[in-house]
This record gives sequence, C-alpha cells and structure tokens, in this order.
Amino acid sequence: SPMTKSTPPPPPPPQPAQTTVVIQEEEILIWEGTTWPMLCLSPLFCSPVEWRISSRRIDYTYGCCASSMDSIDMRRITDIHFHRTCFQACCSRGTITIFSDDNVSPVIQLTTFNAKALYAQIRDAWTKSKIASVGNVR
Repeated sequence: SPMTKSTPPPPPPPQPAQTTVVIQEEEILIWEGTTWPMLCLSPLFCSPVEWRISSRRIDYTYGCCASSMDSIDMRRITDIHFHRTCFQACCSRGTITIFSDDNVSPVIQLTTFNAKALYAQIRDAWTKSKIASVGNVR
C-alpha cells in the first residue's frame, strides 16, 4: 500500500493589529516680530512687545526689560477684529484685536505693517484650531 503523506492545513492569516493613529497638526510659525507701542520712544520706556504667533498659540513678551510673558492658545480665542485708519491704510499698517477667554489678558492688540494679511492668517489658524478641537471630542 502506498504511503500517503498528510500535510497540515495552512496557518490562518495574521489578523491586523488594532491600532489607533493620532494625527496632530504640525505647529507652523505664522509671524514673529517686535512692535513699538510708543513708536521711537518705546525703548526709553521699556515698552516694545515681542510676538511669536504660531498655528497653535500666541506668545508675547512685554514690560520693562521683557519682564512679563503671556500666551494664548488659539482654541481660547473667542473673536478677532481688524481695523485701520486711512493713514494706516496708506502705510499698509493696521491693528488686530484678539478677544479670548483668558483671565489675565482677555483683549490684546497688535499694530504692525501688513496687518491685513496677518489678520487673515490668524483667522485661518483660529478656524482650523476650532475645527480640530471639535473633531477631537470623544
């Protein structure tokens, strides 16, 4: 009688691993600069403000010898406003007012050159942060 070889059945295919992928948007620098609230007298009164605005937060340093720092998360902003006078428009300047639910600085103002374009970038980053925070609610 011929000898029959029996082959074992093939192993079951591997099951895909149960993984959760968390995607975080990269923080993008929108604008960095120094503003001079008292114009050319700002250095005499230690009042220049140093700004760093990213897609996630607004950081600014102010006061005598840069003694104070504050930060506002984009998700805490409640409204933004852009305004410029006729003179500012001629010089391509403007003022951006940012309203937030921050207890320390609920309203901050930034007056600079090319403010209209900066306003649009901040508004877009704020909108994206609101959409992202709604999408992350579980």
